[in-house]
Amino acid sequence: MDREAYGRLRRFMEERGFPRFFVARPENFAWLVGGENTLGMGESVAYLEVGEEMVLHTSRVEHPRMAEEEALGLPVRVHPWYAFPPPPSPSDLEHDLTPLRLVLSQEAQEAFIHLGREAAMAVGEVVR
Repeated sequence: MDREAYGRLRRFMEERGFPRFFVARPENFAWLVGGENTLGMGESVAYLEVGEEMVLHTSRVEHPRMAEEEALGLPVRVHPWYAFPPPPSPSDLEHDLTPLRLVLSQEAQEAFIHLGREAAMAVGEVVR
């Protein structure tokens, strides 16, 4: 889990009086867990319930992959694939979290600085 992203989301929730919030959109899910944006677009295979703790909701079919690749260490609630419930309200299907994601975390900024240096060195070697 990305602690900075989690803190931003918790502040967002507090400002709006949400004791619980559900994150289903792939871009928000990846931002919050600090992972890849690999959830199928338009497919509801998992969502996060953010409250006192963060809980992964997923189907029995997706459970092994999600627990291993996407949401390491999070508590998991497994639902039957044929009866996977949609995320309740309030959720990111109703509330845009894009402004929360726009500011890069310190870790992401450092990664981009490192990548920029590496790219500059590679270009410098090629043009010499």
